[in-house]
Amino acid sequence: MRALFFALLLLAGCGEIWNEPYPASERGRNILYSVFAERPKHLDPAQSYASDEAIFTRQIYEPPLQYHYLQQPYELIPLTAAQLPRARTLEGGKYTVYEIRIRPGIRYQPHPGFVAENLSLPRERIEGLRTPYDLPTGTRELVADDYIYQIKRLAHPRLHSPIFGLMAEYVVGLAAFAGVMAAPIYNVSPQMGADLIIVVFAVVVIGGMGSIAGALAGALLIGLIRAFGSIGFPLFTDGLMFLFMALILIAKPSGLFGKDA
Repeated sequence: MRALFFALLLLAGCGEIWNEPYPASERGRNILYSVFAERPKHLDPAQSYASDEAIFTRQIYEPPLQYHYLQQPYELIPLTAAQLPRARTLEGGKYTVYEIRIRPGIRYQPHPGFVAENLSLPRERIEGLRTPYDLPTGTRELVADDYIYQIKRLAHPRLHSPIFGLMAEYVVGLAAFAGVMAAPIYNVSPQMGADLIIVVFAVVVIGGMGSIAGALAGALLIGLIRAFGSIGFPLFTDGLMFLFMALILIAKPSGLFGKDA
């Protein structure tokens, strides 16, 4: 009797899945379902940093090189590049130059942004669109200038790219280019430095008044908080800084290295 009972339970489990999360119309089709832990914050390659965002950006933006999917150890192979670049040194090894040639014939997916007439539409026409793809679409060939433009965007002061500091160490002139781009935005005025004064104030309070070691420690902590905050909480970066400052004041009112009065 017990065996019959378990057999009936087994047969009941072989029927149609009542809590199937996917549409019935997609059953049997060649579709891979996946999940991501956190909703993407940026799909702009200059600002994107999290691995959850990379799931999407890798399917949209193709780099010149990629890793061989099955090769061990890791091996770089061309993707949009015509071939693997060869290093060439200048000034006795002071600089290294990589010349990357883009493979011809690669075209963008059709998009309305490639049609010149779509770039000067009246406001009423834009507001009446259900989707940008209601407009005529166009395409063009991928060129090396597209990658150059994206590298330059890393230096834009308003994008706050999380990898700009690293890339500036390897791309000659990128840091200077960032200064040139910042000049028209942060021009000379009586109010210049107001944003920096707030950060400096937090550094001094955290480190402690009159302490050089405290200033260094406070600057390091604030830098780390702002760097990681721009990735995880881009809209609350300054709030994290002041929250940390408040916690330090509660635990030690004179700062980390300040002398008690």
